[in-house]
Amino acid sequence: MLTTITIHFTTLSINTTEELDRMSNLTRSFILMTATLLTTSAWADWSLDAARSQLNFISIKSQNLADVHQFAQLNGQLTTAGALTIRIPLASLTTDNAVRDQRLRDILFETAQFQDATLTAQLDTAALDALKVGEMVELTSAATLSLHGVNQAIKVTVTVAKLNATTLFVANKKPVILDAAQFNFTAALEQLRELAGLPVISRAVPVNFHLTFVQPAP
Repeated sequence: MLTTITIHFTTLSINTTEELDRMSNLTRSFILMTATLLTTSAWADWSLDAARSQLNFISIKSQNLADVHQFAQLNGQLTTAGALTIRIPLASLTTDNAVRDQRLRDILFETAQFQDATLTAQLDTAALDALKVGEMVELTSAATLSLHGVNQAIKVTVTVAKLNATTLFVANKKPVILDAAQFNFTAALEQLRELAGLPVISRAVPVNFHLTFVQPAP
C-alpha cells in the first residue's frame, strides 16, 4: 500500500509540474501579447485626419479689407519621436473666388514649379506621453517652413489636447505671422495688386491652423 501511494504521489507531482509549465508558457504568451497590443497603441505614429483639420491664412489689402484663404488638402504625421510634419498641396488653395484662386496658384505660389509647402517641427515627447484623455498642454517649438524654394525658421506655440485614446487635437495658440518678402513673394504681390487695381497688399500674413491626428485603434 505504501508503495502504491508513493508511486501515485510521484506521478501526480510530475503531472502537476507539466501543468505548471504549460500554465507558465500560456501566461508568458498572454503577457507578451498584451504588451505588444499596448505598445502598438501607445507608440504608433499619429496620422493627420484631413477631414477634421484646417489651415488658413489672411491677406490684408487696402489697409482694412481681408480675405481668408484655406487649403482643401493637407497631409501630415506626428511620429513617436515627436517629429511633426505637415505637407500642404498649394494647388488645393481655395478662396471662394475662382479667378483669384487661379491667380494665386499661378502668380504667387507658382504651383507648376513649387507644388507643396512643408512645415516641420519637433514637439516635446515627454509632454505628449504624459498627456491623459481630457487634458491639454501648451508647447512652443522652433519650426521650419519650406515654401517657394525657401526654408524659413519660425516659432510656433500650439495647444495639444488628447480627445480620446487615439485622437489628438493640435491648434496654434496665436497666429503665425509670415513676412511674404522672406519667401520671395514681393514681385508677385505687386503683380497681383496691379491686376486687382488695389492701392496696397500687405506683406504681413497671419496663418492659423487646427489639426486632428489619429492613431490606429488597438
